[in-house]
Amino acid sequence: MVIQIDLIAYKNMKMVIFPFDLRILLDEKFFNSCLVHEEEKKNEENSFCMDCCFSLCCHCVIHHKSHKILQIRRYMYNDVLRLKEAQKIFDCSQIQVS
Repeated sequence: MVIQIDLIAYKNMKMVIFPFDLRILLDEKFFNSCLVHEEEKKNEENSFCMDCCFSLCCHCVIHHKSHKILQIRRYMYNDVLRLKEAQKIFDCSQIQVS
């Protein structure tokens, strides 16, 4: 099960207060090349550190092992999270699944 990070719905919501780290996660651009590891293979930023609030490549993740990390995936041209991973960090009790 995956959760789509729906930026359009997020930006159209009114009178909703999001935690700081969630706002940054929703605004973050993923799957760009990591500026720190430009010369490395597989350097696309596809993870997000909830403790530091920035995206990471697979080479950066090793320095954040004790942090809460979410892996971002691509599904039908959308950035998504696995529900099981998101439940470890967020209250997902109000998310509908079919």
